[in-house]
Amino acid sequence: MKKISKLMFVIICGSTFCGFTSYSLADVFTLTPQVGPSVISNGIDDTNKVKILRLPDKTLISVYGQSQFMANDAYDVKSREVRKPWDLVVQYSIDEGETWSSPMNFDNTAMFSSALGIIESSGPPPLFPAGSANEGYVDLSSDPRAVSYPGDSDKPQVFNSGNNIVVTWNSKYCPANPTLPPGEQRFITYLELNGITIPYACLWVSRLQWNSSIQQFNAVGDLGELYKTEQLTSGFRDVKQDVPIPQKTGFAVVWQEDPLGLQLGGSDGPGSGASGA
Repeated sequence: MKKISKLMFVIICGSTFCGFTSYSLADVFTLTPQVGPSVISNGIDDTNKVKILRLPDKTLISVYGQSQFMANDAYDVKSREVRKPWDLVVQYSIDEGETWSSPMNFDNTAMFSSALGIIESSGPPPLFPAGSANEGYVDLSSDPRAVSYPGDSDKPQVFNSGNNIVVTWNSKYCPANPTLPPGEQRFITYLELNGITIPYACLWVSRLQWNSSIQQFNAVGDLGELYKTEQLTSGFRDVKQDVPIPQKTGFAVVWQEDPLGLQLGGSDGPGSGASGA
């Protein structure tokens, strides 16, 4: 029997859930003026995986990962190095990219932790002893190298439909939530990396709405925030490769879940491995 190593999921969001009333797909466009490249970040914080959108009123929206200076670092399985955790931020330009707003963090998970991890490549963690209820499983809590792993966020996936903007991503911050499908956040220990241990990721989504008349974002959050960010999965399986898809009355999200955690792979393709492919 062939073993299933990856699962694909889809979620549909309707008009009531999403708060959107109508959609029209964005047009293909040419960036003007045709000069560049332009630096829109502060040049101090490390950045990652920028995505650009253009709204009907010609406002440019930039979404990207930005490093956050937290107490604990994250481990990048692609680059095989320790780095600061990412949060996702958004900036906008109302003058064809000449000037940009300050970045707004709509993610805010890097400051939190929901699981332990090991970012030192110095040997595998200990196992629960024989006779215990968890015999043979990794016992992270007894390893002095284990730290509170930050909510490191992966690349953003974005689309806009009119002035409605949707961003999906996966993050290592997966707090227990009774409204989500059952399952406690798990982790993977990479023996190939001499014991590096990383929590599984869960799926997040954020929705923003641009107001062309006042040229700023509308307050759409429950507490008046300019964004509405929600956790969609528990971290029981490791989320990767999320894709949001616009629909007539809402949007769908398709993603991959790895029951055994993200595998490093053999870099047989054009990438560096650990991509979830």
